[in-house]
Amino acid sequence: MPNHIHMLLECGDVASLTQMMRSLGTSYGRYYNGHHGHVGPVFQDRFHSFPVESDAYLLELARYIHLNPTRAGIAKYDEYPWSSYLEYIDGPILCVTDRILGLLGDSGQISEFHACAPDDEWEMEVTIDDGAVIPKRRAIPDSEAIRFAKDEFGATFADTITSLPSKERNAAIKRLRRYGMSVRQIERLTGIGRGIIQRISV
Repeated sequence: MPNHIHMLLECGDVASLTQMMRSLGTSYGRYYNGHHGHVGPVFQDRFHSFPVESDAYLLELARYIHLNPTRAGIAKYDEYPWSSYLEYIDGPILCVTDRILGLLGDSGQISEFHACAPDDEWEMEVTIDDGAVIPKRRAIPDSEAIRFAKDEFGATFADTITSLPSKERNAAIKRLRRYGMSVRQIERLTGIGRGIIQRISV
C-alpha cells in the first residue's frame, strides 16, 4: 500500500517476531535509502501485530490483505504486483501457501472465496463447514468512509492526516470516529497505528 504494508507471518514467539521486523526494517531501510537518496528511517512507527488464533480468522485476514488494494482504489486484487494473491493461483515463489490452500481446497476455491466478498464491506466472518461464507456487515462501508474522508481532507487524505501535527491529527481522527468509522477502519485507510487511534477519546 502507499503508506503501509500488511504481512501475514508465522513465528515462534513475540521476541522472534520483533527481531525479524527489526532486521527487515534495517535491511529495507538501507536498500531504499541507497536507491532513492533518502536519509533517515523509512518506516514512521513501530509495527503492530495481532495474533491469529483460528483457521476462520486466518482466512478472513488473508482475504482482507489481498483485497486491500482494490478496496483502497489502487488496483484490482488479482493484478496488484505487490500482493501474494497470485502465488495462491499460479504457485508459490516467496510465500508458503499450503496452510490456506489446505483450508479452502485449491486455487479455484481461493479465487471464488475472494470473488464472493461484497464490494462495500471489509470484514467477513467465515466458517469452514461446507465452504459457507457468512458476511458481517460494517456500519459504515469503506466506500462511504473514503468519500467522507476525501470530502473532509482531500483526495490524499491519508497523507494529509498523518502529516498533521499531533493535536490536529487527533482532531481529524475524532471527526472520522464521530462520523461512524471504526478504529480498525481508520487504521486501514490511513496507516495510523491502532494504539494511537484507540488513545484518542471521541
